[in-house]
This record gives sequence, C-alpha cells and structure tokens, in this order.
Amino acid sequence: MDEFVKIGRTQKPHSIKGELKLFIEEIYLDDLFEVEAIFLEIKGQKVPYFIEELQEAMILKLEGIETRNAAEELAHKGLYLRRDDINLPDEVIESGGMRFKHLEGFIIFDEEAGEVAKIEEVAEFPQQEMAYITYNNKTLLIPMNPKLILRIDKEAKKVFMDLPEGLLDL
Repeated sequence: MDEFVKIGRTQKPHSIKGELKLFIEEIYLDDLFEVEAIFLEIKGQKVPYFIEELQEAMILKLEGIETRNAAEELAHKGLYLRRDDINLPDEVIESGGMRFKHLEGFIIFDEEAGEVAKIEEVAEFPQQEMAYITYNNKTLLIPMNPKLILRIDKEAKKVFMDLPEGLLDL
C-alpha cells in the first residue's frame, strides 16, 4: 500500500500573504484539520510543509510561504496526507474516498422485504452514494446512507438495511 493518500489539491493563491485556496475531498476534511503537516507533490516527490493556519473556508497558510509569488509556485499541486494520519478504513481509502464502493457484489437484505438484490454498482452522487440494483426487472437506486444500514456481514457479503417504505415499489 502507498504511504500517502491524495486528499485534494492546491488551487490559486488567495492573498499577497502567501495563502492558497484548497480543494479537499469531503471525507478527508476532519483528518486535514487534525494534522500539523501536509505533503505536496512537486516534481514527482511528496514534499512536507507545516501548516501555519487552515481556515474552514479552505484557505491554507504554510510555514515559510510569505508572498503571493511563493504561493504561486505551490498552486495546482496534488495535496497528500500520510495514510497513518487518516482515520478511515483502508477499503474507503482504496475506493477513492467512496465509503460504500467496497459493497459492490454484496446482497441487500431489508428488514421487511427480506433478500432484495445484489449491489451491481455503487456510484457517487452530489448528496450521497447510491447502489444500483435490479429488483423486479427494474433498475433501482438505493441510498447508501449510514442511517439506513443496520449492519454489514463482510464474510457472508450481506448488507442489512431498513429501507424507506415504498422505495422498492418505484
């Protein structure tokens, strides 16, 4: 496994004080606010930089970067954390940040309906991840919301859910 995980990228400089705007994958936000240093990919190498300040508006100030020109040198670079600094299961990290991608091929079981269908694909939508299934010869999208998932049996490849009433009738 790679020691580093790409969590986003730097964007353009924000001010004349050497600040940078960031784009960060949402699932890594908490981890970013917990670390003291980030890594930027420069000429194929992961170069460490200490965080001086990080604003919730995704404005980053790095130690030693004091001017807009210095920040421009670091604009549009891949931004990484060490895998050890990320508090997510490996399967989430390996699936590119999708929390439920590893459930493809699992069978969904509903509390009321029993066995529903196999998860054919998990796709990322703006609000959440959705599972594509075929149920009664129709393709349905099932929200992969943690509130709907009761438990996951990895060995048996089963996802036990409490699906909203009427979802399977669409």
